[in-house]
Amino acid sequence: MMRGAALAVLLCAPAAAVELPDSWRCKDSEVGRYWKGVKQVSAAYGPNWGEKLVEEVPTPFVWLAIYKDRDRDVAERRGPINTRWADFTGPEKCAYLRHYLPEADAKKKEFDSLAEWRKDEGLLRRYQKLKGDEVIDIQDKEPQKSTRARYEAMHAWLTDYGLRDDDATLERAAGVFIRLSRLEAAQLDYLRESGWFRAQVRTRFKAAAVADPLAREAAIEDLSNQLSRDWRNESILGADFDRRLAQALRDYEREKAVEAASAKAGEVRRSAEEQKAAFKRAEAQVDSVEAELKKGKLVFQPSADPALLLSLEEYRQGKRKLADGIAAQAQPDHGKLQAAFLEMLADVCVTHYTGIRYKPSVIKTLCGR
Repeated sequence: MMRGAALAVLLCAPAAAVELPDSWRCKDSEVGRYWKGVKQVSAAYGPNWGEKLVEEVPTPFVWLAIYKDRDRDVAERRGPINTRWADFTGPEKCAYLRHYLPEADAKKKEFDSLAEWRKDEGLLRRYQKLKGDEVIDIQDKEPQKSTRARYEAMHAWLTDYGLRDDDATLERAAGVFIRLSRLEAAQLDYLRESGWFRAQVRTRFKAAAVADPLAREAAIEDLSNQLSRDWRNESILGADFDRRLAQALRDYEREKAVEAASAKAGEVRRSAEEQKAAFKRAEAQVDSVEAELKKGKLVFQPSADPALLLSLEEYRQGKRKLADGIAAQAQPDHGKLQAAFLEMLADVCVTHYTGIRYKPSVIKTLCGR
């Protein structure tokens, strides 16, 4: 009887936890160094993938590295890591962080390299010197080919492991959305500067008959800009190409006609020097409003990161248009200029997040409309 009772107790007992390997474990002095979490996500929704840790631990990269192995880590008998993380002791949490830290550091280094690719000034100068069909020749060479693949791989990693799609309510690691935004903005910027869009359009133009070389270049520039704004739209160079080309050529001819009529009628408002000086003054006035935004004296109310918006090509274009619009005014009303600047920033926000296919509800939260 006693033997049977003991066997019943053993069968009912919970499975013992698997011991963490010694190579994972932190020293006593490391536990406080690596594990000083401040909870930001309710325990009711699972693990605190967004916990902000000390500077030595790059979040959310370390959470994504751990989450990647959530179904096959060494302590699986306790239950999946994404349901039991809150039950870990400080030393056990430190052990996981320490083990996955090298991978997290490598991912953060790769992310920073991609997000800040413009720091490679030599590469940027090389792209700026490209002329004509030269842009086609470089696309399948290094570093263009591998850099594009790196952007795609990092985007997939952030998406796959930074967003949980196994719950009715999507849970994300804190900071993943803003990093996805930064990565997508940098990727789009890189594709523009490296001539990716121009190369696609120029390749497609090889089968298009446009006799006037100036009209051809104008149409290439027009379609390249269209493609850069909606670069996953296959119809631009596919079924809709002929219509878009015809429209671009009509726009070119119309612009030529307007320029010729203006020159013939002698309707030149200012000399080239006066226009340049007026535009410089207007740029300085817009720059002063931008400085107010950076110093916190002017606030962009929606939740999008203004620093990210200021780094976009759409912002540079919007800023030029705003300066051009006030160039004729010697001293524009400052309050109206501030309002116009914030409206332009909202337009940039909507254009950017629409171009990378964010949901309307998310765009409204980020951009205010």
